[in-house]
Amino acid sequence: SQLTEESPLLASHARFISQPVPWRVRLADNPPRLIMDFREVDWTGIGQMPVSSSRIAGLRAGSFRPGWSRLVMAMSGPFTVRSAAMETEGQVTVHLRLGPASAEDFAAAA
Repeated sequence: SQLTEESPLLASHARFISQPVPWRVRLADNPPRLIMDFREVDWTGIGQMPVSSSRIAGLRAGSFRPGWSRLVMAMSGPFTVRSAAMETEGQVTVHLRLGPASAEDFAAAA
């Protein structure tokens, strides 16, 4: 499992699930967070997952309701999701493209 960043594309790639599952992504404000919900993911070892991103300040994960797991990424500032996709061929990878945003635009998207 890993979370990496590609500059200057503002793209992050996360590999922490072993098979395709239903998922969704959203933003929350105060402080800025990116929230990803997945259908039943085992987060064992998430605390040791390398994070190579200047945009992600911290991670926490767990269950939030029966059958669903949540990953919360504390962000270093206001970013909006430009695109989000799950690659299911080969190793399952979640691709997020984040773009800088003003505080007002971020709050409107959250």
